[in-house]
Amino acid sequence: MNKPKISIIIPTYKPENYVLSCLKSIAEQTYSLAHIEVFLILNGPRDPYYNLLQQYIKKYLTVTIQLFYSSTKGVSNARNIGLDNSKGDCIIFMDDDDILSPTYLNTMILHFKRGHLVMAKVQVFKENVHAAMNNYMTTNYIRNQKEEHKTILSIRRNMTLVTAKLYPNDIIRGTRFNNNFQHGEDSLFMAQVIVNTNKVVLADPNAIYYWRLRPNSLSRSKIPFSKDLSNICKLIIQFTKLYSAFPIKLEYLIFVFLQQLAIIKGFISRQFKK
Repeated sequence: MNKPKISIIIPTYKPENYVLSCLKSIAEQTYSLAHIEVFLILNGPRDPYYNLLQQYIKKYLTVTIQLFYSSTKGVSNARNIGLDNSKGDCIIFMDDDDILSPTYLNTMILHFKRGHLVMAKVQVFKENVHAAMNNYMTTNYIRNQKEEHKTILSIRRNMTLVTAKLYPNDIIRGTRFNNNFQHGEDSLFMAQVIVNTNKVVLADPNAIYYWRLRPNSLSRSKIPFSKDLSNICKLIIQFTKLYSAFPIKLEYLIFVFLQQLAIIKGFISRQFKK
């Protein structure tokens, strides 16, 4: 059997040297590098970042890395560019400052099968992965490892991120990220993908996705109240449309409903912190 080809999609905005660590972790994978393609998508300002990324890529010629540029700012548009150009049998999304454990791809691909969404263990770190810590997603992962039957509801906490997962092409199909949202686009994408998912599989704990914590990251930036409120209303409308479109899958309906509650809870929490 031929090795599946893996497409890794990495959006980047005003990249810093963290990108080097990200690319290095890919170049050091135990999986065959000949069966990996990387899409690095620079969005927003082009100079001086495009030339900088070209220099970074030259350091890792053992990996096929394609550099794209889009003047449109936003991870959703960047990820869609990667999806549109992907030729892999499966997809992996990364943030440009995160890191993969050396056996990550090799371990994840063991569970590669049509209709199966594969999830990895997540640990958070600031500078050194050797000091990485568990967070709520790690706890949820460990708890579900012990359960014989995993359900969409039991692993829903890990469904808020598109990273730390391996997606066979057949469950993504024509699904794309919605460019109209400043936050919450990951949850919406996951809700759409789950419709095509037959089974959720947890990979061996050796497959670790290291999630870097940065205080100035986009996900933690302050969003004006009016835009935040508008964003959450649009999200709830989209989730309601999904809820209405799939009346047969009860578990899926509950999942989508809980996603909406989580959005509202997050919105209220952000307002109290301001």
